[in-house]
Amino acid sequence: MKIIEEKVEIKFKKDDYLIHIGYGILDSLKYCLHLKDKKHVVIITDSLVYSLFYRLIRASFSLKSDVKLYKIILNNGEKYKSIKTVEIIFEFLLKNNIPRDAILVALGGGVVGDIVGFVSSCYKRGIKFIQIPTTLVSQVDSSVGGKNGINFSTGKNVIGTFHNPIHVLIDTKFIETLSKRDFLSGISEVIKYGIILDRNFFFWIKKNFRKILEIEKNTLNKVVKKCLRLKIKVISNDFKETKKNRILLNLGHTFAHAIETDLQYNNYEILHGEAVSIGILLASKISELIGELGSTDMKNILDLFKSMNLLTKFPRKVSINRFIYIMKQDKKNINGKLNLILPKKIGKAGIFTSLNDSLVREAIHFFQID
Repeated sequence: MKIIEEKVEIKFKKDDYLIHIGYGILDSLKYCLHLKDKKHVVIITDSLVYSLFYRLIRASFSLKSDVKLYKIILNNGEKYKSIKTVEIIFEFLLKNNIPRDAILVALGGGVVGDIVGFVSSCYKRGIKFIQIPTTLVSQVDSSVGGKNGINFSTGKNVIGTFHNPIHVLIDTKFIETLSKRDFLSGISEVIKYGIILDRNFFFWIKKNFRKILEIEKNTLNKVVKKCLRLKIKVISNDFKETKKNRILLNLGHTFAHAIETDLQYNNYEILHGEAVSIGILLASKISELIGELGSTDMKNILDLFKSMNLLTKFPRKVSINRFIYIMKQDKKNINGKLNLILPKKIGKAGIFTSLNDSLVREAIHFFQID
């Protein structure tokens, strides 16, 4: 199997780390760079990923006879990204006397990555971990950047930390195993980068959308690498969202988190990427309503979402009043007024403050199911 591989280095003031990206890179054992002196490796995954990939990963990490491998298998789904799940992992680690110099391995999508990142930042005041993302959403977004969070009854990711992995292994071969729905769920995160940071990339996606939908290997590798290079450029200078740069990466997410919370993180109702899709469209429509985003750009955005078969209708089961109430709990808001990330034009976004919720209602009405 030919390996298409690229090494990307991400630098911060305190902790730099490598990202390996390629098709089939986990078929080789040479990428387990951080295990040569480790005696305890804990692989944390979910039930679905375990059935598909655990044997491959176990073989990759069994480099030495004295490496002791442990596994923790979590329930699959956003609703399990909770304190209860974190407690289960802590209990396992403590019961098995896992030392501070062990390595945790997050094998799965964004939910697993968030949970493992959070646990690793807290267990014994900090333990190293590796990310092996298996979904398009996690490969182009959540596995890189050090944001870790769990959900609470009042909202999504309201409890969390900033804690970087020591290594990210992105094998785009995993994407071939995704269902069509799971794959499309990640496309909205890809388009997001074009809308907020790179106009040329947006129109490159539009030109190559058929190759992307066909999961053509070289095209997909280009997509993942481009998304991560754009993200790294932002977060390298604003790791903890203190300079109002990294926050732009949240385009559509205030809306998305409110949808997911209202639907109680039910993956049968809506996936994270599907909620982000609706969120980006709502943000774009509000920008058009206030005279910021031009109608031609709005049309281009909506046309691309439709051509890639993404969700473009506001979910019928979501209570609009509760949706707006949840949105107002977002940490960006002040005095009951909405502060939102909106696209100014394709390739540029900004933070807009003190917006009236009537704009949200008007945008929802535009995208409601008949």
